[in-house]
Amino acid sequence: MKRALVGIIMLLILLQVFVAAVLGTERGSRWIIHQLLPLIPGETSIETINGTLLNGIVVTGLRYQEKNNSEDSGTPHKTLLVELDRGFVALEYQALLRGWIQLNDLHLSGLMVTLPATAQDTEITEPFSLPQSLRPPIGIAIVDGELNQFQLLQAGSSILDLDHVELQKARMRWQLNVGRLWLQKDSESIHLEGKMELASPYHIDTLIDWQATLPESLESWLGNNDGRGSAAVTGSLKNLNIAHQLNQPQRISSDVTLSAFERPILFTMQHRWDQVIAETPRHGKITLRKGQ
Repeated sequence: MKRALVGIIMLLILLQVFVAAVLGTERGSRWIIHQLLPLIPGETSIETINGTLLNGIVVTGLRYQEKNNSEDSGTPHKTLLVELDRGFVALEYQALLRGWIQLNDLHLSGLMVTLPATAQDTEITEPFSLPQSLRPPIGIAIVDGELNQFQLLQAGSSILDLDHVELQKARMRWQLNVGRLWLQKDSESIHLEGKMELASPYHIDTLIDWQATLPESLESWLGNNDGRGSAAVTGSLKNLNIAHQLNQPQRISSDVTLSAFERPILFTMQHRWDQVIAETPRHGKITLRKGQ
């Protein structure tokens, strides 16, 4: 019994020494990463790796390209391409024992994602439907995340271009919880916080604040094109309820219901205002009194 206890203690000590020697040193951390790269399907390359897996790792010049299985060399490569200038990640390893992948810090700069090209003659024959569950097999948490300069491309065209993204206190297991999500492009931004169940019917409770430059065609009507508003999104993804408040340049309240997965799509909208003043080229100033 005594020998068995001593053996267990020695095993735990050796395990701690191994973890410290491998995860706690730059040489050991680089060795583990280089052993894992060939296991990723596709081609992955990293220019530099600094830091340790135990305290935080910094990578630069990361490039990943999905393997191309197309036999027709005359068609564009239908593969995913991810390029990252610089990234820093720090894991909470004790969370793994609880069934969670927890990133205490995730800071990325210069991320460009190119989606696979799709055939132009692709035709959607069936309506999109939500799966019964989107719950991951293991929990995922991001305590503090930041992304600078993000671009999403497809077929040479930009789909999404953001200057700055912040994500704080985000957790995904039985439900998706977001403490704070902030998206910014120039002077336009969206702030979001809320939660959503990850099983049908996907109940949601989210608050959104936004500011954006409205189309110039509205500037002559509403006085300026500096738009600001907020929205409360409740219900479920199958039956959404949106209570929106436009605060600038005019104050207009809107209630929207949307059943996007019904056939036909069900959609209702109702607006309320105290007073709206609009400038028209032909009739001059028009005042719309309180109504709906």
